[in-house]
Amino acid sequence: GGHPAFNCEYSSGKYRLEFEDIEEEIEFYQLENGLIKENPENSRKFLRENRIFLDSKTFENDAIIMKKIHSDDIYLKTETKTILDFKFNGFPYLAIWSKPDAPFICIEPWFNTADKVNSNGNFEEKENLLELEPGEKFEAQYSVKFFD
Repeated sequence: GGHPAFNCEYSSGKYRLEFEDIEEEIEFYQLENGLIKENPENSRKFLRENRIFLDSKTFENDAIIMKKIHSDDIYLKTETKTILDFKFNGFPYLAIWSKPDAPFICIEPWFNTADKVNSNGNFEEKENLLELEPGEKFEAQYSVKFFD
């Protein structure tokens, strides 16, 4: 996956992420000691009106990892302005992350995640591995459009 970061004073409470499509099946996961918690969080903890409202408490428990996303675009916005359009077609996961009160937010399209808390650590048994045959190619891309 990618790890792009964008200048954004998200902890001010003035920013939000807004999905292009209505997200009714999205699952939100958080970390526990660097590993993915086994069960998804209640989506209402993060998603309201198809938006994730960002504030100083958003990343208290590290990254927020999402799967079962229908949208191909997520927008970083304020109340009055669209900052950027992030396209991530085909990625099964999208994570958002920042250090508490840092002046940036990372929007990260992923093909896999860290292990779950109950993982046995065996790589061959990891969920959602992408396997390629010898000589087979795989490409993925994301794009960012910035607005004035």
